[in-house]
Amino acid sequence: MERRYGKRIPAQMNTLLCHENLLYSGTVLNLSERGLLINAKAQLAVNAVVALSIYRDREIMVSAKVKWREKTCNHYRIGVEITDTFSDYEKLLEGRSSHHSPTRSVIKMHRGQSGDG
Repeated sequence: MERRYGKRIPAQMNTLLCHENLLYSGTVLNLSERGLLINAKAQLAVNAVVALSIYRDREIMVSAKVKWREKTCNHYRIGVEITDTFSDYEKLLEGRSSHHSPTRSVIKMHRGQSGDG
């Protein structure tokens, strides 16, 4: 049985998961200092490394490793452990979530394209 580290904070934030040049949309259900619970259609293997773009007041980027997954209806509940943060992840722990959707420029950025045009 895995141990939880730190307090879990309920959330409802849109996220993009990038794994092996594929993008999946999902929802962060809760978060802690060291991990996230995500609901998505992505069938990611345990130990897969993913890049996440989480949307609150602005985009927050993190790298994470899949620790477990569980099938529920036509989605997966995915538990990830954060391996690196690229921006203000700790601010998510301080405030409430808001609902922001990914933009076309963010999707282009994940695909390695310019946000221009």
